[in-house]
Amino acid sequence: MIKDCHSHGCNICGKWHHTLLHRNKDFSQEHINRSQDLSQQQRNVQATYHSFKESPIARVLLATAQVKIKDCKGNEHICQALLDCGSQSNFIKESTVRRLGLEQTRNRVPTAGINIATSVTNYNVELQMSSMTNNYASILNCLVLPRITSNMPMNDIDISAWEFPSDVVLADKDFHKSGPIDILLGAEIFFEILMHGRHNCKGLPVLQKTKLGYILSGKIHQDYVKKYKKQSFPFCPN
Repeated sequence: MIKDCHSHGCNICGKWHHTLLHRNKDFSQEHINRSQDLSQQQRNVQATYHSFKESPIARVLLATAQVKIKDCKGNEHICQALLDCGSQSNFIKESTVRRLGLEQTRNRVPTAGINIATSVTNYNVELQMSSMTNNYASILNCLVLPRITSNMPMNDIDISAWEFPSDVVLADKDFHKSGPIDILLGAEIFFEILMHGRHNCKGLPVLQKTKLGYILSGKIHQDYVKKYKKQSFPFCPN
């Protein structure tokens, strides 16, 4: 029957088989090479992931403070503030405005953030803010937002081994407890409240004196904290 076949065989190699059955060695080798490359990439990803898991975990603490803000009747309420020297405006949360009964003024203002993420605020308020630790006070104009940021810090921090200098009065005594932010204080007020006085210690955030009290900000190495969990851990002066 082969002799009666009018086929000319494989168009690629000329042998007696159909062209569709031809095994292209170059293609097969390319397929093998791709499989090997993919396998190597997977091993690299696994190695990178393993290395990431083995690396020390670090978290960055952002500066917060507890401040007093007067409501519409002149009564003072304790609010949680986030200090952000990178913000051109002050912001306050809608729910905080309602709780304090503050009068809102219609004012449409576009805002832009990280990755040029844009939003629009429709109201602003004027409020009286004062320090929890001294007689410092200021009148602020704040843009109103439904939400400022997530809880700060994102998770509770174990500070059982930390020791603060005796002269340090914290601006936020609950800085280590995760909680909502009521107000964001931008660059307008941030540098106005800074004072001379700072404590540094490797592996822990910086203690900076302000008119609101001492604020803490900076990197915390989680494994470093655990290492000293059963020891006293004083902040080191400059």
